[in-house]
Parts: sequence; structure tokens; C-alpha cells
Amino acid sequence: MPRFLLTLLAFVLLNSCSGPRYVDYFPYHDDGTAKPKIALLPCIDISRSNLPENLSQEFTQGIRYRAMHNGELYLLPDHEIYAITNNLGDVDFFGSEVSFAKKFCHADFVVALELFGHEVTPYSCMNLASDECFNEENPGNSLLKMKIRIKIIDVRDDKPQVILQEIINSNQVIAPNSGTFQTSYGIAHKSCIRDIVERIENVTWGAR
Repeated sequence: MPRFLLTLLAFVLLNSCSGPRYVDYFPYHDDGTAKPKIALLPCIDISRSNLPENLSQEFTQGIRYRAMHNGELYLLPDHEIYAITNNLGDVDFFGSEVSFAKKFCHADFVVALELFGHEVTPYSCMNLASDECFNEENPGNSLLKMKIRIKIIDVRDDKPQVILQEIINSNQVIAPNSGTFQTSYGIAHKSCIRDIVERIENVTWGAR
């Protein structure tokens, strides 16, 4: 087989096994049902975690990637979101005034997120709900406690309406033998991101 064909085949296989499936970039399901069109605002990080990673970027891109992988939502392109947010000026996304959301005229819903808690504490069943405490004997484990404020605004009508504003609490056990500590953080973040995306899916589909 010619070398260029081998290269092309390798490229196709590589891209077919990584990243969101191609259908997830489209605003409709295969049966023609329209997906909720989401303007996902960049996640705000005020957690003061002192980590070298950019948590705002990690959560924003992680949520986008997960949502596209699930294929239940249609997320407006990054460049469109940033072009609008960069021109909004000083706006409190979690304040009572939500008229800014109408700027995202191609969206059905605007989603704002704020990570305001990212704390590592010693693992203890004393600070967990009973269904989260799956094992009382976890010597050396730590608990990553995350708090994310989420707000979903329905912009399909002339007047934007807040349909969800709540705090998501995510408690994730970090095991000392699960690779590097940074890898443990990444696994915990992915679990939190999964819960966030599922919440967005349930609320926006339920509002249709």
C-alpha cells in the first residue's frame, strides 16, 4: 500500500478514536429532533486553589468536551461565545440582572458557571453523606471538595428567564496510590464535570 494511503488511514483511525463523535457537532439528532442550543460561558474560577493548572480553562473545555461526547446538546462555537463575552464589559453573571443573556441570540439557553470551592481535606466519613462513604478504612486518602455555582437562563422568549440557579457539591476521594497527585485531581475533575453536564442536559431538555 502506498505510504500516503497508510498515513491517511492512520490519521482517520486516530481521529475516530479520540475526541467527540462528529455527529455531536450538529444541532439535530438523527431523527430530526432539535438539541437545546447552549451558550456555555467560560467557567469563572474564584476558588484560590493555588494549583498550577488553569482550572477555568480545564472546566470550561472539559464540560464542552463531555457535552459534545454525550451528543444531547448543541454548544455554540467557542469563538462566538468569546466574541460576545469580550464585549459585555463588567457583568455579574450571577446577579439579578440577566438582560446580557439576549446578546447570545443564537442560543436557547445561556449557562454560567463559577468554581468557588476547591479544597483538599483528610478523608473522613464524618464529613460525607452516608451514601458517599463507601469505605470507612481509607488510610492516606484525601477528599477533594468542590463547589460550583451554576445558572441557566432561558433566552427563547423576549425576556430572559432564570430556570436554574443552584450550587453543585462534588466530593471526590483522592487515593495516594492512583498515580501522581495531579492525575488524581484530573480524575476528580472529570467526575465533577460529568455531573455538571448531566444537570445541564436534564434541565434544558426538561424546559422544552
